[in-house]
Amino acid sequence: MIARCLNKTSKAVIQTILIKDDKFEKYRKGVDFIQMYIFPGGCFPQKVY
Repeated sequence: MIARCLNKTSKAVIQTILIKDDKFEKYRKGVDFIQMYIFPGGCFPQKVY
């Protein structure tokens, strides 16, 4: 999907914010400052290997 937006010499960078696995369940059940004001309706993914 991203490649379609770039020409042959362009590059893209993807920045990801993750949450620790042991904090994920508590995090997704509540609303913190970041969920309320920075990324409304968003949810950080957890790191899974």
